Amino acid sequence: MATYCTTCATRLTTQDRGEVIEGQPYCQRCARDQTAQMVETIREKKRGLADIIVTTTGAVDGYDVVQYCGTISAISMLALDEMDEWVANMRDWWGGKSRSYGNKYAELHQDVEAKLKYHAASLGGNAVVGATFEVKFIETETGAKRKLTERNIIERKLLVSGAGTAVALAAHARISEAPPSAAPSGRALGGGAHEMEGPEDLVAKAEACRAEEDWRGLAECLVYLAEESSDSAEIIGAFMELAEVFAVRLDDPEGALTTYEHVIEIDPTNESALLQLELLYGEMERWERLLEIYSLYATRSVDAERRVDALAKCAILYEEVLDRPQDAIECLRRILEDRPEDADTKSTLERLVREAAEGASEGAVGSDHDA
Repeated sequence: MATYCTTCATRLTTQDRGEVIEGQPYCQRCARDQTAQMVETIREKKRGLADIIVTTTGAVDGYDVVQYCGTISAISMLALDEMDEWVANMRDWWGGKSRSYGNKYAELHQDVEAKLKYHAASLGGNAVVGATFEVKFIETETGAKRKLTERNIIERKLLVSGAGTAVALAAHARISEAPPSAAPSGRALGGGAHEMEGPEDLVAKAEACRAEEDWRGLAECLVYLAEESSDSAEIIGAFMELAEVFAVRLDDPEGALTTYEHVIEIDPTNESALLQLELLYGEMERWERLLEIYSLYATRSVDAERRVDALAKCAILYEEVLDRPQDAIECLRRILEDRPEDADTKSTLERLVREAAEGASEGAVGSDHDA
């Protein structure tokens, strides 16, 4: 059966098989024209969406509602990472604002507003009145655990929803002479976004805070700088200075601990952060947490000397502080895998094994005597 172009009725041949657009056959020339027309239509729709008004009020000054097109709604969701959570917690500490959360909310809000405009246009409206927006956090516990703390990871998502009424507006009779372009835009009703400081401004502000000894202000600048950077070295540098501000200037060891732990989450072999955590955990006698640091370092380090040093510290803690000789024995055996000829380690291991055997024998004798 012969096939003909939908537009010009030209018969399609083997030389000009044409194209099928939206289920209809077109010759090559008409297909190009049809594609260009479709592209222009899409552009027109986008330009039209930009002029659609979205307002939380029930009316727009200077315009009458001539038709109610129906209620509409939209949602948008975005996952939050651990960095967002940590930065938000730091903000709570000094009462600042989380730029990370703010940026994500702004992105979701714009997406929801764009969807409302699209739905309104599809119903024949040119505005959305009575718009409401709601923000929710959704938490889901996953089976995975954190590398450092071994706590369950909770996946958090930020959800923004919006609803309103799509309407068709017309100008009041007394201003009917005004051209259609005089109608206010959604951007004008919503207001402009707050201009955030750039990295250069933050660096200058941080320098000013150091000069004025405004340590809380400096802490906030450092978090902003870490949040804005995509370079892991810059992020770690900002966090290390932030931890020092917490520990030395603000007398907040808990804040310093949290910050150093975050550095270790990024770089488990960071020597400076490990040393500071070792000192802080030791001062607070948080031996289990200190063991987690040593164990993580021993597992992740590719340097045999440093790995052995971390295992030796674990063995000392297990034996002298926590009274867990079997765990100390296991650490010493792991050291001998890297240093099979280490005489001191062999001697200590033999002593602990002997003491453990003697303790087991005494326990067995006591049990027989009781029987």
